[in-house]
Amino acid sequence: MESYYDTIPNFRYWDVNAWRKYVQEYIVPMYETTKCLLDFKNELSFYVGMSLENVNQSNNYLMPFFIGGIDEEGNYKENALAKLIYLMFGIYVDAKEFVNTMELTGEEGLKDIKVESKDMDNWPFIKFLEKINKHSLEIIKKLNIDVQPSIKVEDILKNPDKILDVLKELYKACVSFNASYNYYTFFILSSYGIHFRYLISAYPKLNEHFEEIKEFLGFCPMFVPDVDNSTIKKYYTILRYEKDSIGDNLFKMQLHLWNSFEKSEIHEVFKYIVEKPENLKEKYKELAKKSIGEEFKEINIGDECIHLYEDYFLIVNGVYVNSISRSSYDEYCQARENWMNGMIHWSELEFYKRPIKRSLQIKIYLFDFLDKIAPVLFLKLATILPSKVGKFDNYYLTHLKDIINDVPNLIYYGNFLEDYPSLKLGRLE
Repeated sequence: MESYYDTIPNFRYWDVNAWRKYVQEYIVPMYETTKCLLDFKNELSFYVGMSLENVNQSNNYLMPFFIGGIDEEGNYKENALAKLIYLMFGIYVDAKEFVNTMELTGEEGLKDIKVESKDMDNWPFIKFLEKINKHSLEIIKKLNIDVQPSIKVEDILKNPDKILDVLKELYKACVSFNASYNYYTFFILSSYGIHFRYLISAYPKLNEHFEEIKEFLGFCPMFVPDVDNSTIKKYYTILRYEKDSIGDNLFKMQLHLWNSFEKSEIHEVFKYIVEKPENLKEKYKELAKKSIGEEFKEINIGDECIHLYEDYFLIVNGVYVNSISRSSYDEYCQARENWMNGMIHWSELEFYKRPIKRSLQIKIYLFDFLDKIAPVLFLKLATILPSKVGKFDNYYLTHLKDIINDVPNLIYYGNFLEDYPSLKLGRLE
C-alpha cells in the first residue's frame, strides 16, 4: 500500500544511491563551509597576543579583520567586519583603546595595541562550527567521498567580503538540511525511537530494502519486546542508530542545529547575511503540530490518559506497560530525601508513594501503547529513550526499588522538542 511519502518526487528513502546523493548535496556543503571558517579562525588565532604593528608588518591585508568598521568614537559601525570577527571567533582589539591611542600617538601607537581573544574554547559560534564539522566529516569518511574545497582561506584573507559568501553558503546548507525542508533529514528524525511496524507503514518500500538501509544508516534495536512470536517481536522492536553510524551523525546534526539556531550568538552572526535568521526548531515544531493538530495534547489508552507535555517512565513487563509520570517520581524522591533528613514523618512519605503504586497496578497493553503513541513519536513531538544509560536513570531506579521488589525493563518517555536539554544527560548513545 502506497503512503504519502511514496508520492513525494525524488524522495527515494529505500535507495542507498539516493542517500549517497543526499550526502553529496547537503552534507558536503556543511563540511566545506565549516572547515573553511575553522581554518580561517586558526589563521587569525596565530595573531592573538601580537601588536597591531606586528600584524601590519607581517600581513597588512589582515588589518581590516581587526579594525574594519570602527568609527571615530571607538564604536562599531553597522555590519562592521571587526565586529563580525568578534562575534564569530571572539578575536578582537579594544575599539576604544585603538581610537584613543591613534588620536594621541598616530601609527606609532599600533605597537601598544594587542590582538585579544575571549574564551575561544567555549565560544558559541566556534562550538557550532566544530560540531557540524565533526559530524559531517564522520559521514564523509564513512562514504569515502573526496572533497575538494571550493573556497580557500587565502581567498578570504585577500578579499574580506568573501567571508560573507561563505556564511551565506553555510546558512543555506543548514536551513536546507533541516527536517522542515528536507525529507531525507525528516526520515532520519522520524525513524529514531519508533517501532518497526509503524515505520514500514509510513515508509512501505523500506520493508523490502530494510537490510540495505539498515547497513547504510546504522539501524539497531533500542528495545525488543519479550515475546515468543517472532513476527510480533520484529514489528514492535523500537529502533535507534548505532553510535557513530551515518544515521547517528545525521540525527545529532539535526539536534545540534535546532539547539544552535535558538541562540542569539548564532543569530547575531547570520544577521550579517540575512535579515531574520530562522529558528529551525520552532519552524519544525510549527509544521509538526500543524500536521498532527494543535489540539492533540493527550492520548487515551483504555482508561489511561497520557499527556504529551509530561515526562514518564515506562516499566515494561512482558506484553504490558506501566506508565508512571516523572512528576510523581520527583515529588516522591524529594519527600524521601526530606524523610531521611528527619524533616517529615514516614506517613507523609507513604502519601507520595500512592500515585506511583496506583500506576503500577494499572497495566496497559504494550502494543496498544506503541501503536497509539507512534504518530507523536514519528513527528518527534515526543520521544522514547533507552534507560540505564546514565546516573540520572540509576537515581530513579534506586528509588523505584523502594516501591517494587523487581525492576523490569525501564524506558524513559518524554517531550522531545520542549525538553531538549534533557538529552544532555547522556540518554542518547
